[in-house]
Amino acid sequence: MISEIAILLIEDSQVESRVYSEYLQSSDFIPARVHIGESLSEGLQILEELSIDLVLLDLGLPDSSGLESLLSIIKKFPSIPVIILTSTSDPQFSLECIQAGAQDYIVKGSGAEAVMPRICYYTLERFRAQERARKSDYTLRLALDSINSHIAILDSSGLILHVNNAWEKYARENGGTMQETGPGVNYFELCRSVIAEKEDDYVRKFLTGVELILSGTEDSYEMEYPCSSPEQNLWFVLKIFRPRDETSNLLVVSHENITRRKLAELGVLKEQAYLQGIIDTSPNLIFLKDQNGRFILVNQAFASIFDKPPAFFSNKTIGEILGDKGCRVHSTIFEEADEQILQNNEAVILEDERITDHKEISRRFRTIKTPLLVSGGQHCLLGISTDITAYKTVEENLKQREKEIAETNTLLQSILDVSPNCIVLIDKSLYCQYVNWQPKNLFGLHRSNPLGRRYDEIFTEEIHETLAYHFQQALAGRIVDYELEIPREDNTTNFFHAIHVPRLVENEVTGFLAFFTDISDRKNSEKTVNLLNSAIEQVDESIVITDTEGFIQYVNPAFEQITGYSTSESIGQNVNILKSGKHDTPFYQELWNTLLDGDTWTGRIINRKKNGSLFTEDATISPVRDSSGNTICYVAVKRDISNVLQLEQQLRQAQKMESLGTLAGGIAHDFNNILTAIMGFTELSIARLEQTHPILPDLDEVYNASMRAKDLVHQILTFSRRIDQTLQPIDIAPVLKEALKLLRSTLPSTISLKSNIARHVGKVLADPTQIHQIVMNLCTNAAHAMNEFGGELTVSLSTDEIAEESELPHPALTPGTYLKLTVKDTGKGIPQAILPYIFDPYFTTKDQGEGTGLGLAVVHGIIQDYSGIIFVESEQENGALFTIMLPVSETDSIAENGTKSISVTKGNGEFILVVDDEKAITLLCSRLLEQIGYRVHAENNSLDALKFFTEHADEVDFVLSDMTMPHLTGDRLLAAILEKKPQMPAILMSGNAAQLPEILTNRDRIKLMAKPVEKAILFEMIHSLLHMNPALG
Repeated sequence: MISEIAILLIEDSQVESRVYSEYLQSSDFIPARVHIGESLSEGLQILEELSIDLVLLDLGLPDSSGLESLLSIIKKFPSIPVIILTSTSDPQFSLECIQAGAQDYIVKGSGAEAVMPRICYYTLERFRAQERARKSDYTLRLALDSINSHIAILDSSGLILHVNNAWEKYARENGGTMQETGPGVNYFELCRSVIAEKEDDYVRKFLTGVELILSGTEDSYEMEYPCSSPEQNLWFVLKIFRPRDETSNLLVVSHENITRRKLAELGVLKEQAYLQGIIDTSPNLIFLKDQNGRFILVNQAFASIFDKPPAFFSNKTIGEILGDKGCRVHSTIFEEADEQILQNNEAVILEDERITDHKEISRRFRTIKTPLLVSGGQHCLLGISTDITAYKTVEENLKQREKEIAETNTLLQSILDVSPNCIVLIDKSLYCQYVNWQPKNLFGLHRSNPLGRRYDEIFTEEIHETLAYHFQQALAGRIVDYELEIPREDNTTNFFHAIHVPRLVENEVTGFLAFFTDISDRKNSEKTVNLLNSAIEQVDESIVITDTEGFIQYVNPAFEQITGYSTSESIGQNVNILKSGKHDTPFYQELWNTLLDGDTWTGRIINRKKNGSLFTEDATISPVRDSSGNTICYVAVKRDISNVLQLEQQLRQAQKMESLGTLAGGIAHDFNNILTAIMGFTELSIARLEQTHPILPDLDEVYNASMRAKDLVHQILTFSRRIDQTLQPIDIAPVLKEALKLLRSTLPSTISLKSNIARHVGKVLADPTQIHQIVMNLCTNAAHAMNEFGGELTVSLSTDEIAEESELPHPALTPGTYLKLTVKDTGKGIPQAILPYIFDPYFTTKDQGEGTGLGLAVVHGIIQDYSGIIFVESEQENGALFTIMLPVSETDSIAENGTKSISVTKGNGEFILVVDDEKAITLLCSRLLEQIGYRVHAENNSLDALKFFTEHADEVDFVLSDMTMPHLTGDRLLAAILEKKPQMPAILMSGNAAQLPEILTNRDRIKLMAKPVEKAILFEMIHSLLHMNPALG
């Protein structure tokens, strides 16, 4: 029975997914359970979570296409077979899919859907069979590789199909390669080439054995053969056999190393020859006699005394030998000693036996004779004579030698006396028996004769305790090795290397020799080197030393901290591990050409850390030369300037924003004047028309457009810091939720909105309206980035505690507690080339009419006002992540300003002086004020207005003036009026001022109103100021 098969169908077409699922799940051929993924990412998620037997993959997916989808699955899940589903029937593309790892290929609409269950089943079974075959092959190879014999598998033509590790290792150790002796090589042809080069019977026998097996004459063949080289002599046993499978045309060839066994066999044969050789080459006289006194054998040394060959003495007695007058020996000594030994069956030693050889030279021997029982019970006599002539000569010359030794000792003493080392002989009781005199002042020995004195009477007091410890170690039989530090009177220090060697007499320690070597110069040099090393280890700059090929030999801790690579990971690696890909080939060529010319390279380079992030360094790379002037290595001193560059960029951005803000404020002033006239006259026109008048809708559009323009100007003024903002400690979580609630209704269905807003995150000093504006701006931009394909928008709020010792997520941040607000989308991302400009005013990537380019600039300005930062992380096609960090407020409340409702009250004939250099503004204000009962006089020149007031001061009840005017600005005009009439109420109108000028502060009856003017607010403010108690103003 066929077990149920779990099939994953990755298909973005729901119709086709349903058709294929019905084919598979309704089949009687196999029981199948089908899981469907509509994208590659969803399919990979299912493969992670479920146990899948087979994948049906459509190559045209929304998040991946072509072979990229196939390769992504095979790379991550190589043990799951994949069948391709595609609409193309191109054979070449089919071949490419199979070569890339697909198990099969189904063309949609070709009719193959009906047999899809069978295709799935046979594909899965074939894939599993292939896996079992691979495992079986792997097991066989492991078995062969575990055998020490050199094994090769050949076909009947001699072609090598496989070799084991032992074969490959032997070939490699003997100068061969797998290209010469491995798979793909014809072994028979290789053997024939050996015979052609030099006749080799063993190779010929091998080929003969092969013919016997291939012809069926023999089942196997075996032979031993030697294999010699200049380095060693080896023996092997060759075995050839054919597998028992009658259909097989394979041969197995095995070469087993039997050198050890062969050497053991040959050793036995050689022992006898070795023994005879030892006897013949021995300098001692060796002879063997039978019980009748006849020589059985003598060695070459014995025969040479008589100048005869060894065979001459065979089966002869000493008397027969003495018949030759060519030599004389003390025959009685030989004969008597031999008889005594045989009779008593005891060995005899002749300490001084004299023999005169055939050259008439008297020679003296020490002879040992001993009875010997050989095979068959025969008694023999073995004699060994050692020539002691030279020994006796040495003994006689001993007195002369002793004299020479005394002379040598005198010379040695002279050498010791001039030695730069201090040498002291200390006995068991720690008394000085000898000292060389030269270094005593340097070392601190007392000037008096130290011989016969204890060490503490000889050496300076500062080192007594140290010496006592190490001297006891030496007397315990240990060789002591240590360093000694001795302060001097000039506040310097001498350093000595001390070695104490025990002096043994008959295995008893009788004292020791103490050697002291002055190493002060070396220690001072080491101190200097250590000081330099400590400095290098502690500097903030990274220091790297490489060889001439760029392979790292040393890095300091700063390098580890900056790059993330530890010392162990760096040493031996090429500096290319830091290569960022931001520099082209000519850049590196110029760098290396400079170094190869022997010059120092200085410049700025972008490198990559271990974690993949980039950083910028100012680097100085210099060649290091030896005494011959040859470059032996390079040293690079580099300073990470990434944070500096980022701060510089932020400073330039802030300066740009400040200058643009000033410009924007000036533009806003003029624009507000225009808007005031447009909005005011439009309101007047609307009020005068009947509700059914045909032009009324057009005027409504004009007014609405003016309101949108007003909002735009408000953004400009916010950007230019021209508008006061009231900051108070607020919990921004409710503001976020309200903004997201509003946003959710405006997003298309293709975009999912997720939020992760933590509770009790603390409060920040902020304006709720501006927080709402920030969220809407960022989320609207994110939604725009996902318009085409949809995606996921995630807004998160949490608390982030940045400790003193932790790494800062942004260089502009300081340790403390922050609210972290993030807006993340899965859209098309932001290209790296434009990332530095996205917060610039009027910079936008949207089409004309879709955006002003002020949104992110305003957001950036608001965040800066809150002492926070905003930064973005993005890669093209991989979405964007905006992060806002706002410092948590230390206070929970702030005094609330009172508010009152606005009501419009008509005038009662009060006389108002209106001053503005724009005629449209004075005309508008005159009409508005006259409509509600005020008398109005308007002036478009501030100097004329001052003249009019001077002449009619008693008549004027109120002054309504513009701030920015030629000749005399509004604040100076009011100042002049107040000198004449201090209690005069007035309103200053401004298109960009944020507060009253300094000369008008502390005056409650003087107010500032922003343009464009809203008539209801203007009417209420005039009425309020006119009816304020003058005593309070």
